Parts: sequence; C-alpha cells; structure tokens
Amino acid sequence: MDLFEELKTRIMCEYISDLRFGADNQFAKTIMRNINIADYSLTELNDMAEYLYRKSVNFESLEEAAKFFSNNDTVKNEVM
Repeated sequence: MDLFEELKTRIMCEYISDLRFGADNQFAKTIMRNINIADYSLTELNDMAEYLYRKSVNFESLEEAAKFFSNNDTVKNEVM
C-alpha cells in the first residue's frame, strides 16, 4: 500500500484529499511523526511532505525525512 493510501486508511477518511485539511491534516502529521519511514521510498516521503505541509522538499536520506516529520510543528506550518 502506498503512503497516501496508508494514511487515508489509518485516519479513516473518505478521500486522500481530506489529508490536506483540518483535523485530518493534523492527524496525518501526527501519524507521520511515528510512522516507520523505512517502509517508504524517498519519493513517497517527498510527496507526502509537500502534500501535508505544502513545502517543496527533496530528502536525500531516510534520516533526513525522519527528522523533517518528527520536527515539524502542525500549528506553525498550517497554511491559512
């Protein structure tokens, strides 16, 4: 299962697009702090970071991705 489908399933939202907004977005960010990063490709992790945080990133390692997801605060990165 790809990362987007994994989050959709864990959050129990109807559409992947729900991950971008409101409580589903905050829950997705919380899950990403604790997910096993090694289960996913850098491409998937880059795409997820851009989707959830609306930031263009280019992780060069799983460690870099793990640090990004564990250090990002959901409130200060929220787009108004």
